[in-house]
Order: sequence, then C-alpha cells, then structure tokens
Amino acid sequence: MTITTYPIASDTALGTATTDQLVPSADLHDIDLHLGDSVNYGFEGDLPYGDLTAGLTIPPVASTDNGFYGLVKLSRNADVPINVKTATPTLDAGSADLTNNANFLVLLRDDTDGASWTAEHHYTDSASTIHFFYQDGDQAKVGGTVKNTGDVSKQTFQIMIPRVTGTTISNLAVIAPDGSAVPEANITKMTSNTDLDKYYQRYLVKMPSLVIKDQAFTFSYTYQASDIANMPESTTLQTVIGDENGKVLARTGNLYLKRMKTVAILQVPQFDFGKQTLPQSEQQYGLTDDSKKLAQLVIQDNSQANNTGALSWRVTGRLSAFANPYASEAHTDFKLDLGLPTMPADYRIPQTRT
Repeated sequence: MTITTYPIASDTALGTATTDQLVPSADLHDIDLHLGDSVNYGFEGDLPYGDLTAGLTIPPVASTDNGFYGLVKLSRNADVPINVKTATPTLDAGSADLTNNANFLVLLRDDTDGASWTAEHHYTDSASTIHFFYQDGDQAKVGGTVKNTGDVSKQTFQIMIPRVTGTTISNLAVIAPDGSAVPEANITKMTSNTDLDKYYQRYLVKMPSLVIKDQAFTFSYTYQASDIANMPESTTLQTVIGDENGKVLARTGNLYLKRMKTVAILQVPQFDFGKQTLPQSEQQYGLTDDSKKLAQLVIQDNSQANNTGALSWRVTGRLSAFANPYASEAHTDFKLDLGLPTMPADYRIPQTRT
C-alpha cells in the first residue's frame, strides 16, 4: 500500500508511506486527524500475507489549507495463482490486473472549544433519500438546515455542495435565522480551482448577523441533468458546512442521486368499477371518478440515459377472473376495453418511486 498526500492546489507530493503487504479487512474505523498528527493502523491476517501496520501523517501546513487529496495504491505482495487448485499459472504481483488506485479527500474539522454544529439535508419533493434522473432536464431539489448547538457564534460560512458529473447546480439560496433571505451579494460562488473544487461547488455565505447558540439557518439548491449519458449510475451526496476558511463545522447524512438506465414502469393501473349487481345481460361499466386517475400504465423509455436510440419493447398483461369474495364465485366472461395507448397532457410523474 502506498499513500501519497498533497496540499490543496498543488501537484507536489508532501510525502508517501509504503508497505509491501496487504491483508483484506472488513473493519471500518473513524480516524481523527489534526495538523501534524500521525496515526497507526493495522490488519491481522494469516500467511502468506501476514500482519500489516502502516502510518498516515497529515503534514503541518498553513491553517488555510484545510483539505488534502491523496492516492492509495493497492497491490498484491505475492503472485496470485489463476487456478487455486493447481497453483499455476499465476499472475505477477506487479501486474496491472493486481494493482488498483483509490483517491481520498481529507477535510479538516474545526475543533474550537465549545463549538458544535449540526446539519441535515433532504429532497424537498419526496420523503425518499433516493432520486432518479431519467433524461436531460430532470431536477432534484435539495433543502437543508444548519443549527448552532454550541457556545461559539459565527457569521460567515462555506457551504460545499457535492458535484455530480453530467449535472448542473443552481445558485444557492439561504434563509437567515430571522427568516429573511440572505442577499445574493452576500453569497459568493468560490472558483479557486483547488482540489476541493473538483468535488464540491463551494459558496461563501455571510449572514446578516452572528448565528448564536440554538439558532438555525436553511439553504436550498437544485441539481439538473445536463448530460445524463455521462452521469454516474449512483452518487452519494453529503453537503458540508465549513467556517470561512473551510474547516468543517458539520456535514449532512447521505442522499443518493441515481441515473435510471433501463425501461422504467412509473405507474401501474388500478381499476375500480364500483359496486354493481350481477347482470342478467350484457352491460358496460365505467371506472369510478377516483379510479380514472389511477387507471394508467405509464412506461418511460430511458434510452437517453444510455446514449442510445429509442429502445424496442412491448407490454403484455393478463386479466384474472372477476371474483365475488362473498359468494366464492369467479366470472370469466368479462371483457376489459383498454383503448389506445396515449399520454394524457396533464399527466404528472409520481414523486415516490421504488
């Protein structure tokens, strides 16, 4: 394992730590790091890999450099047999098939005594934490709240919105604790082009006054699909709240923004013909008014999300017998007229999808 760390806005390596042994581990650990700190961590494993102990140091740099971008290089320390029963042939330990790289981003936390902040965010048009994009132009509206739960007041904040390839982010809107909108002149889009800006669209927000203990402010922004074919299949979103220098005060929980890749069933029909007496001759029955709103099979072709032409597909269905649950009777001589397929002009895609 090789860990390389860089200061923000620089391609000059600060240092590396290397080990030639790597053992898989299912354990996840939270590590608190401060400027100049060193931390050791280890895995225990059986031969031929053995135990592993490595170290990671955050270098003492200027306090305004509050994020670090690094590279973890994972590689085998021994040749790997292609057939474990025969032990031959093998893949060389240094081959590309046995080596992989992973990036990491470390954000430094504000550890001022007495400071404590909380943050949450959510999709404003759904209770779900998952939102699907189907085509260019689709939107996901996000709202959030930041609260001061400590004894340290602040007036200026950085709000860091995760970037998602293939989408654009609307300008940030912020509501101060007194309910007034923070003027646009007090919300500055940061364009310093650092490593942080590769991951986040950052805004510097100056409140009308200090945000004191037990006060809260809210924020909102919108993702819009602009190039859905290049959008990742799934992105985990965490909005980060920092002080004016970018030290983290709080971060939200996870939201998930996903690209729908296949044909999607947006709504299945529900038919309710009301209560009727058993007819003695041929009769026609219409849907109840409430059922007319639900009697739609809506399917969406998501070929745009795959950067392909329209898909070829068909829908088939089967109608079971009409049953009388009170008399244990079933009637198979009913016919259902579905009419011609069409999309009502006033149809709205359901907000909750599973």
